[in-house]
Amino acid sequence: VTTGAMSVPFVMSIGAGIAAISSQNEDDSSFGLMSVCSIGPIISVLIMGLAGGFENIAYTPHAVPEFLNSQEMGLSFLSAIPTVVRDVLMGLVPIIAFFLIYQLFTVRVQKKEKAQIFIGAAYTFFGMVLFLVGVNVGFMPVGSYLGGSLGSMGALSWAVIPVGMIIGFCMTYAEPAVGVLNKQIEEATSGAIRPKVIPMAMAAGVALASGIAMLRALTGISILPFLTVGYTVAVIMAFVCPGLFSSIAFDAG
Repeated sequence: VTTGAMSVPFVMSIGAGIAAISSQNEDDSSFGLMSVCSIGPIISVLIMGLAGGFENIAYTPHAVPEFLNSQEMGLSFLSAIPTVVRDVLMGLVPIIAFFLIYQLFTVRVQKKEKAQIFIGAAYTFFGMVLFLVGVNVGFMPVGSYLGGSLGSMGALSWAVIPVGMIIGFCMTYAEPAVGVLNKQIEEATSGAIRPKVIPMAMAAGVALASGIAMLRALTGISILPFLTVGYTVAVIMAFVCPGLFSSIAFDAG
């Protein structure tokens, strides 16, 4: 809901814009909005789990499809487009509707800027459709197959830990939303925080978390100690670190 490739730049830009006109301390108020927005969906899902009493929830791995020729492979990608288009529109239409409502009740954006906004929305739509079709049809089945293969190697199954850490590091470093956050941090700190510092820190954090997740998958140990210790440390550090760094850290999370 709040950490998608479309919503992250939009919500962060809203926060920066509001802070620029309404806050005496713009830098501190520019960050933290993403984490606040994420609290609602997370709490809602947890309440649903407590109230619903769900049991026997099983994971169904993504099967790697087998194709006889390239035509069948192409048709599998094409068949996924309608569902992906619907999902992307569900994320993009509310943002566009918000902008149009804004146009009705406040100072209107000039035609040139409005054209840029709609062109950007079109780029976002087509880019997200292509991205999600590739992820759902090709990328996720391959990841499931890779994890299953590594996990069934017996004594060598531990290799899934470093492989997971490497993949987690590389994918986080290349994540577009990380680039958006990094750009805003650089502007807010006037370049005091170098551009490569935030992506490296986030990628290292995800690599560590991926390694722990792979360890859990191999051993079946409970997730509760990791969450309890991790959040306790984060909350304690939030009282020690400057407010700006705490906000940036929770947005990065």
